[in-house]
Amino acid sequence: MRLHEFIFEMCESSIFRSPFAFIVEDDGVSVSIEVSDEDLRMSQTKTLTGQKGADAVIVELTKRGYLVKGMPNHNKGFDVDCQSPKGCKFRVEVKTSTSNTQIPIQLHHLEGKLDPDLFYVLVKKLEGAPFDDYYVLGHEELKAAWILMPKQMMNEQPYVITSTRAHIDWRLVELQRNRWYKLPK
Repeated sequence: MRLHEFIFEMCESSIFRSPFAFIVEDDGVSVSIEVSDEDLRMSQTKTLTGQKGADAVIVELTKRGYLVKGMPNHNKGFDVDCQSPKGCKFRVEVKTSTSNTQIPIQLHHLEGKLDPDLFYVLVKKLEGAPFDDYYVLGHEELKAAWILMPKQMMNEQPYVITSTRAHIDWRLVELQRNRWYKLPK
């Protein structure tokens, strides 16, 4: 397990009560980590938001006749293993956000190898009914949205892109709203 994965799991773990601190040693490098109450709450809220989005997509796919299996929390690469009514197998990665401007996504989905059997359902959590908006994209469409994403803001400051995280503007995927027909039949 890599250091950043260990830290993420530790922060997500319900066994810790914040604030807490620990020291991790990886490849001979010691790192002291302190996690505040606010950091822990934000992490838990993001995890809960993501799980609610994945659960909503599982319900929606089931209603549409797909056989679905939800994967464990933080499964790398995809959230739902699916089979279409005609027997075609594919996977779905769910990304959920309460933001009205951008949706966070891991960089490996945007810059990795193209996977034609991987689909993305981006879930925008809404405050009122219908509570969720769904945007259905193939992997190639997600990569195209990333290419179109500006790399700097209007004030010419660069967007914050870390080695693992980026964001896609909701406006770049607006035309993909409720395009469930893209999924295998």
